[in-house]
Amino acid sequence: PRMNTISVGAMSNGEVSVASYAQTGSTVTVTATPDSGYRATRLYYVANFDGAEEVEFTNSFTMPGYNVTVYAEFSFVYSITVSQPSFGRIDTISSAVGGEEIIINVISNEGYRFDSGSILIVENETTVTFTDATYDYIMPESDIIISVTFVALDLTITKGATTNGSFAVQTLATSGDTVQVSATPNEGYAIGRTYYIAEGTTTEVDFEGSFTMPTRNVTVYVEFAKLYNIVVEKIGSSMSSVTCQSYAAAGAQVTLDVEYEGPGLTVIDMYYYGKTSKQYITINAIAPALDISDTFYFTMPEEDIILWVVLGADSSEIASMSTITTQATNGEIICARYSYPNRTINVYTEPNAGYTLSRTYYIVEGTTEEVDFEGSFAMPTSSITVYAVFTSDETDQPPIENSTYTITVREREGYTISSPTSTAAAGEDVWINVSGEDLYGISISDENGDLITFSSAANGQAPFTMPSKNVVVYPITTMEYVGG
Repeated sequence: PRMNTISVGAMSNGEVSVASYAQTGSTVTVTATPDSGYRATRLYYVANFDGAEEVEFTNSFTMPGYNVTVYAEFSFVYSITVSQPSFGRIDTISSAVGGEEIIINVISNEGYRFDSGSILIVENETTVTFTDATYDYIMPESDIIISVTFVALDLTITKGATTNGSFAVQTLATSGDTVQVSATPNEGYAIGRTYYIAEGTTTEVDFEGSFTMPTRNVTVYVEFAKLYNIVVEKIGSSMSSVTCQSYAAAGAQVTLDVEYEGPGLTVIDMYYYGKTSKQYITINAIAPALDISDTFYFTMPEEDIILWVVLGADSSEIASMSTITTQATNGEIICARYSYPNRTINVYTEPNAGYTLSRTYYIVEGTTEEVDFEGSFAMPTSSITVYAVFTSDETDQPPIENSTYTITVREREGYTISSPTSTAAAGEDVWINVSGEDLYGISISDENGDLITFSSAANGQAPFTMPSKNVVVYPITTMEYVGG
């Protein structure tokens, strides 16, 4: 192969290193070294004869069959300064030469967007504005500064379903805003829990009263807790005071404060009666006396309660107190289980459905005398049994003269039924018009659907005597009557 010469042409702002000779077809490597602040932007060679064209290459070329001269062009490198914004970023290269194409990417954080028209490039003291999040830009012959502004998106706030109360909250907010939630419970309820769930997640984020808007749409929930009543009874030390809130939600911490009559006193027992569970439960909240006062805490059960606080010098006194037992049918008696003599004992009664309290009394142990009382009594010096008498609400009563009650006719497919009157006095005979296939007559029930009696039909009429209550009449077949 022929050996050809390689020359280096004139250039500025850098230099080129290359072999002086190379065989035709061999690979020639060229090293371009720019001066400080410059970059090699073009390499090319020209054959050493008239009319030869410039042949560009990158780092190396294949030696042709003639002598060549190698050239390099060096360009000044300009800086790209990025003013990184809040709530997002700008991605691009840090420098470029004049005329070079660069790509600028604007990336916003979740919950934000770039403000269209706020992306600025300052070049040669001239500001260029663009609106696309990705921008192809030709580098000028100058340094540039890139900046952008991000704004928060309008995010939605949706109200979740709730019961036993209502709440208000704004419908739009931007990320970072403080969102206020105003909740109003129905009577007998309290705010139990407030939380939100961000869109695309399942995490329940609890808050009280307000929250900071996240970067996503949210649904807000408010749960209302039923309030249960607390009635407090004190046994012993009439000059001491026991105070407690009147109600609390299930699971809430209840605070009970005791102010003692004097030194040497303490709470020697504490228990409650649950009106739903119908049980007496001891509260393990006993604490040493502080001579002046004590504060006790317990967790509210899911029911109304009557709470007894027993005061004394020592728990051993309980064994010496007179006991109180109860006895009743068709209802409950609720009172203290024991007491010092002469203390006022309040008695609570709960009749079963359909019964009414008619009498309360107690019998002292070892005696047979029945001592009547209403609501409370002074504890005797001996143990006692408390009795309650509950009578049925269904006791037959004579009809009240001139009292009228309603008659409701309940229709049935395939039968005709009508009443000549919509009301009747108690004790009045009423004839119901009724007809239909295999008809026996009518059933007469009260408004709750409880059967009063049946009446057979003859000649298209079924009679009955009006009771002292509203009634509903309904056609029945012979099969239904026989079957009960």
